[in-house]
This record gives sequence, structure tokens and C-alpha cells, in this order.
Amino acid sequence: MNKDQIEQLYLARSETGGTSLDTLYIVPNSSLTLATNQLNSELSTSQNIKDKSVRKSVQIALRSGIDLIRDYGHHAPENGLVLLTGLTNSYI
Repeated sequence: MNKDQIEQLYLARSETGGTSLDTLYIVPNSSLTLATNQLNSELSTSQNIKDKSVRKSVQIALRSGIDLIRDYGHHAPENGLVLLTGLTNSYI
């Protein structure tokens, strides 16, 4: 992701007037299973979000993060991993 893409995501707004951006920092050589478990826990907690469109966008972003982590195997790269996932109104 380049600087312009990050800026576009930062400036984007969802239907509710906010952004749905999930950020996860994974330290070098740590187990990605723990990170996946954390995102799955957040996914189950997101069921409690009352606003349907916010709940949907948060769940899509979390599932996207889980899918991205699966591509890396079992351990984070030796320089770590920063995961930024989000959803804007153009994707809903």
C-alpha cells in the first residue's frame, strides 16, 4: 500500500460518517495463530454492534484481516507485520 492509498483510506467516510479501520501490529517472529485468534474474538464481539451498517463494515474488515494473515503462514516475518484493513462507503 502506498502513501496515496493510505491517505485515501484516511479521508474516506462510511455511510455512518466514520471510517471502519482495523489496525493490528504483529511483532517479529510471533505466532500468527494468536493474531488470528484475536481477530476472531473481535469478530464475535462485533455481533454486539447495534448499527447494522457499522456492524457489517467492521465484520468485513475483520474477515479481510483474517484472510490476509492466513497468506503469511504460521509466523510473522522477521521484521514484523502491520495489518491495516478497512471499509468505506464505496465498498458497502
